[in-house]
Amino acid sequence: MNANAIGVRGIVMVLWRRIRIIVITASSIVLIVGAITLSLAPLYSATALILAEARDNDLLESGIQTDNALRDSARIDNAVEILKSDTLLLNVIASEDLTSDAYFMRPSSLVEHLQSRLEGAPATAHDLEGRALSNLRAAYTIQRRGLTYVIAVRARSPDPDQAARLANTLAQSYISQQHANKVADIQATQVAISDLLSQASTALDASQSRYASLERSQLDLMLRTSPQPFDQAPGLELSAGSRDAPAPIKTQLTLDAARDKFARLQALSDELTAQANLQVDDSRIVSPALVPTTPSFPNKSTTMVLAGLAALGIGIAAAFLYENAFGGITSLTQLQGALQTGTAVSIPRHRGKGGRDRTTSPAFVTAIRRLRAELDPTVPTANQPQGRVVLVCSTKEGEGRTTVALAMARSYAETGHRALLIDADLRAPTLHRRLGLDLQYGLLDFLTEDSVEHKAPFVIGDPASTALVITSSRAALGSTEHLLSGPAFAGLLNAARGAFDAVIIDTPPVNTDIAAVLLARHADAIAFVTRFDQVAQADAAGTVSSLRHAAPPTTVFAAALNHSNKGRQRVRHVTARPPNREQYATTTRDA
Repeated sequence: MNANAIGVRGIVMVLWRRIRIIVITASSIVLIVGAITLSLAPLYSATALILAEARDNDLLESGIQTDNALRDSARIDNAVEILKSDTLLLNVIASEDLTSDAYFMRPSSLVEHLQSRLEGAPATAHDLEGRALSNLRAAYTIQRRGLTYVIAVRARSPDPDQAARLANTLAQSYISQQHANKVADIQATQVAISDLLSQASTALDASQSRYASLERSQLDLMLRTSPQPFDQAPGLELSAGSRDAPAPIKTQLTLDAARDKFARLQALSDELTAQANLQVDDSRIVSPALVPTTPSFPNKSTTMVLAGLAALGIGIAAAFLYENAFGGITSLTQLQGALQTGTAVSIPRHRGKGGRDRTTSPAFVTAIRRLRAELDPTVPTANQPQGRVVLVCSTKEGEGRTTVALAMARSYAETGHRALLIDADLRAPTLHRRLGLDLQYGLLDFLTEDSVEHKAPFVIGDPASTALVITSSRAALGSTEHLLSGPAFAGLLNAARGAFDAVIIDTPPVNTDIAAVLLARHADAIAFVTRFDQVAQADAAGTVSSLRHAAPPTTVFAAALNHSNKGRQRVRHVTARPPNREQYATTTRDA
């Protein structure tokens, strides 16, 4: 379709002409989608909501925690990824015994399905677990709700009860694992503290023993050497922090340090034991998954609405594709663009309701006159005594070629010109039946007889005009190209040029007979007739191209869109009219 012809009205006309394609395409798609939707097993979805604690609840650390948006968001994203981990999914598989579930043991891909067909069912527990893991991963949808601290765990299953269990089991498995990990961290710290506490206890015992031994030794020495009381003995006034402090005082300091370290480690161990027993989960299930009552897939109403919209769009696209690639010509602009011809005329339907002949209607007659006007160089003038030959061609049978040729001959005759109409379709002549003639001798007999003597007259008059007609009484059974390109027909055509002003030749259709191309070399003008929306644009363009190559360079081409939907007739011009149009108009008016 020519891009210049696209508009609202043009689009509406295309849709109306191709309404059958749109309806068939859309209906087929909707029916297919509906059948597939009904054949699919329903899936139920259940969702559990987890509230993840964004703050750091590490009981091993103290102090006031400050808000950090990036850290909090990262913690929630980490929780989402942990929920997707294979470890938690394997816990769910073991808890729900999914390795014996037919739905979760189905092949997860076409390749796996083919492999299972060729090799049989998986033989090892690892293969069974891997298949269940792949299907279970596809059954879960885990995502954060916006920028909140809420994580949605959605599970799908053909069994509504199982869908709810799967969502809750994964959520609970995540919370249990987080709790276990926290307790394990505390216990690991407690083990390390216990080792340190054991070392501190050993060191304390050693310090106490050493201090007691030194104290006894010092006391014995003081009692043996001095009669003074122990508290007045010289040398005992040194401060505890002096570098020259006696050994008992240094031992006392070491003992005090060991006791303090042991006490602190013992307090920390007791605190860790209390924390392990009183540990609080960082996350909790705020909304357990409930058993769904309606399937989430397939959503029949939504699917059919979307399928209907998509089918309508595809149908419209198919209509425009067919219109441009395979559809016939439906407008004069389209006709000019496809055939690259300067002029195009629209001819209305010549059959009304009930088969009534409308070739005498003003609209039809006017259209034929306009077609004649585009071919006016074919009419002889005072300076051109020889008549011109006009070929009326079409791509295939049934496009109204014979009707247009007969109407043109009568139009010439009505304006006083001598007109001769030749039915050159020797294999399928129809003109004699249309005129109601019962011929005993015709053009085929003239061209096939060897003798030129005693031939019966085969030029007859048109009952409705002064034009004369040459047609055949019977159809040829074989090839006719040699007859129309032979000397007998050439002589007949030369004689007609001298006796008539206009010789109109109704040719066979180009796609079934090469005769039209052979006759094009005799043509002064060619009228190409195509029926509305009957011949693909490419086929019509190919026909005109073959005629142009065979015709002389001076041949005038005009195109007619027959059986146009509109009674209003138009003619479109791209090139200038022939220079002798005014002279032809004067000649016609005088005649």
